[in-house]
Amino acid sequence: MGKSTVLSELARPGYSTVDTDEGGWIEGATHEVRTDRPLSEVVDSVATIITSATIGR
Repeated sequence: MGKSTVLSELARPGYSTVDTDEGGWIEGATHEVRTDRPLSEVVDSVATIITSATIGR
């Protein structure tokens, strides 16, 4: 089971989730986090959030 699958399952009962592999949170093959799109835009709107990411070193 992959991290995207886990997030999908957690979202089913209503948990807010963010998969940074989707939705433009990272830059292409380098997996660098986009600094122009802070997670605070999502985090500030919910009480509890579950995130998962793959990022470059």
